[in-house]
Amino acid sequence: IEPGQLPTDLQQERAWDLAVGTSVNHDYSVGARGGCDKDKNFYLVDVNRGRRTWAAQKQLIVALARSEKGRIGVEAVSAFQIAADELRSELAGEASVKPMKVNTSKEARFTGWGSLIELGKFFIVRGNWNEAFVNELADFPGSPHDDQVDAVSLLYELTRKRQALVMAFSGPDDDEDEPLSGFHGIHGHQSSGSGGLHTSVAQRFFR
Repeated sequence: IEPGQLPTDLQQERAWDLAVGTSVNHDYSVGARGGCDKDKNFYLVDVNRGRRTWAAQKQLIVALARSEKGRIGVEAVSAFQIAADELRSELAGEASVKPMKVNTSKEARFTGWGSLIELGKFFIVRGNWNEAFVNELADFPGSPHDDQVDAVSLLYELTRKRQALVMAFSGPDDDEDEPLSGFHGIHGHQSSGSGGLHTSVAQRFFR
């Protein structure tokens, strides 16, 4: 879709799947931005992807957080818990930083938003990042890099939890260390699957 087709009241957030390093052998750091509307349509608005030193990556994350104003999620596993802590300190009083733990496979985390593709409830905003994202998704889980898919999985979990929180009127978000569970479809129940199923979902849509 075009940028002007986004719902005017869409609340957007950005989630980061981090990596450190600048050589061609390193993974990418990816920040995916978007949100869900009241009808549970999921909009992917922007994907920022690059190989950077931590100093450069931190500077970019902080700059985007200050300009975009929405909450950000950061995958806080292993050494990246320190990165999440640094970002919370840097952005204190300016933006909410939510560390996100992961305890399921990449394929499981993909299931929740991947199911929206076939249902026609997943939209990407036209941009120069589209081709790289679509190519990675079409080959997932066998693509050489899956950082964009991982970042969107983080974003979907971030926005899904916010929606549930708002609908339940349960007060402040207190699940900062709750792990990503995966297998969340649009109806909120758990589903199962295999890597072959996830591959076919992407390939049927994009190939």
